[in-house]
Amino acid sequence: MKPGNILLIKSGVKVLDFGLAKIQHDPAVDSLSQEATQSVFLTEEGSIVGTLPYMSSEQVEGRDADTRSDICAFGVVLYELIAGTRLFAGPTQANLVASILREEPRPLSEIQPRTPRGLAEVVRICLERILRNVGNLRATSGTP
Repeated sequence: MKPGNILLIKSGVKVLDFGLAKIQHDPAVDSLSQEATQSVFLTEEGSIVGTLPYMSSEQVEGRDADTRSDICAFGVVLYELIAGTRLFAGPTQANLVASILREEPRPLSEIQPRTPRGLAEVVRICLERILRNVGNLRATSGTP
């Protein structure tokens, strides 16, 4: 999900693409078979596909992504809409990747103090995957 995939139409909002990295489907199964739902992978392990500023940390690292990555991307879009600035930035793609993996997002309350607490909490919950990854990196590297 990215801003370019969100359209405002007369009846409301339309999301054109969630960009799911994995979908679930039921195989063509007859009544005699009891096969379970299968996963269909749309990307290869280790590959990076998507729009970098809106990717979750696991996507940036080339790890498996799922619907939680789309929730994270939604949080990045909300953050950008509320703050008026990108969550992460960098002069190069390498800098942007490093920012996503290592920098803790600035709280919305610092950038837009009038942001309702409940809305800021929704954004924080959406961004949990990034926050957790930053915390894990700090714990393993010994940096504060």
